[in-house]
This record gives sequence, C-alpha cells and structure tokens, in this order.
Amino acid sequence: MDEAPEPEQLDVQDTGPERVDKLTPETGGVWLVSSRKATTHVWDLDAMTYRRQPGPGSGRMAYDDVTVPITIVGVWPEVGRSSVVFFDDPYDPTMEEWRICSKIRSITRIEAPRSNGES
Repeated sequence: MDEAPEPEQLDVQDTGPERVDKLTPETGGVWLVSSRKATTHVWDLDAMTYRRQPGPGSGRMAYDDVTVPITIVGVWPEVGRSSVVFFDDPYDPTMEEWRICSKIRSITRIEAPRSNGES
C-alpha cells in the first residue's frame, strides 16, 4: 500500500520590518533612515515629505520634527553613505533649505504616521 506523501513544510519565519540598503526614485512607502548619533529621518516617498528627528548628542536644526515637502533629492539615502534633501522653508517658500545627513546606518520601512484625530 502506497503511503500518502507528506505535506510540504514551508519554512516561514518572521523576519521583522523590511530593511533595504538604499532608496531610489522608484521606491514607495515610508522609511526610517537612521544615521549616526541616533538621529532619524522619516522619508515618506508616497507623499514626498521629509522629517528630521535629532537623536541624543545631535545638534538641533531649524525645522527639526517638522514634516516638510521634498523639492529635490540631491543624493538618495544609502547605507554607508550620506543623503542630501532639499525643501522649501515652511515660512518663506522663496527660500530653499537643505539637509545632509551623516553616514546612514540603516533604512527600515515603517507605517505611515497618523494625523491627529485619526484612529
């Protein structure tokens, strides 16, 4: 008598949040870019916005913790390198602001931040 074949076992592991080595113009989603000194940068590539969140030991900059529309990406984030992003000054759109982040340690997909009042 032939035995029934055993069901195929799938090796499914929880790998945690998605990580990538770099972001590109074709990448979508919301990403947490971590640089040295624990500073993080939120890149929302669906909305094309940017927010710098300084970590302990990092200097403060104008518009930290403020989400701003990206006007130009000079250098896309890549692990082991720096990125360059340009945005309009939130209070004077005739002025262009820019940020160069220090060496990037990791790039991790995150959920889009919720607006106040959203559940």
